[in-house]
Amino acid sequence: MGSIAQIMSSFGGSVATAYDTDAQAFITAVGTLTTPQEAAINDLVVGLKANGTWSKYKAIYPFIGGTASSHKWNLKDPRDLDAAFRLTFYNNPSHTSQGVDFKVGGSEYADSHLVPSIDLSLNDTHVSFYSHTPGDSTETDIGASNSGYTNCIILAYRSYGQPYVAVNSDYEGVTLISDVGYAIVSRLNSSNFNFYSGGTNQVVSKVSTGLSNNSIWVGGLSGSVENSYRISSFATIGSGLTLTEIANDYTVIQAYQIALGREV
Repeated sequence: MGSIAQIMSSFGGSVATAYDTDAQAFITAVGTLTTPQEAAINDLVVGLKANGTWSKYKAIYPFIGGTASSHKWNLKDPRDLDAAFRLTFYNNPSHTSQGVDFKVGGSEYADSHLVPSIDLSLNDTHVSFYSHTPGDSTETDIGASNSGYTNCIILAYRSYGQPYVAVNSDYEGVTLISDVGYAIVSRLNSSNFNFYSGGTNQVVSKVSTGLSNNSIWVGGLSGSVENSYRISSFATIGSGLTLTEIANDYTVIQAYQIALGREV
């Protein structure tokens, strides 16, 4: 006996595509995705699960669908709640098929409602940001800090001519490799963390000092109030990732961007 799909096909019928249950929950929550977009989300989820990293993410923002109502959802927990780390947009960033455009006026950002001191671990943390556009003179693309840039988590592709990064520490300037595409900072110990961008990793020797009490902003830096000037096509927050996990997940994330025709 053939499969259900084969049997239905022999009678001129068809069956609906069976997606991963987590992908389907997100698709149902958004409610407006096209079939190719649904397939891209499913492949993203299946790929991260195959890499063994799905459980390490607390928030995944795929920025798919081209509207504020479709871009707000957290793929890991697609409930319309602050507690699910659903984004709240401020100052009206633009929304397109490329993602969320934070560069219009320089004051737009999205609050993740995820607070490092509550939701993350001191020496087991990452944030990532996929930039569709180059940066401006000063900005933070994703992050949180306490007053005076203490206990920061910062991913700034370009600020005053170079990237600045931090993971539960004060910030450090690093070498600019690429100011578009995928970048991530990831800490797995108390003495240093990794900054991965443009396919190149830099080890940053900064001791962890504490976790911010302010929620992480996508498109900006809470606490010290800086903003991004970029279009973001993807962002994540979660536990620390190894270099192998980063490289493997980048392959999946880049395939997702290619499927949507917006890779850089």
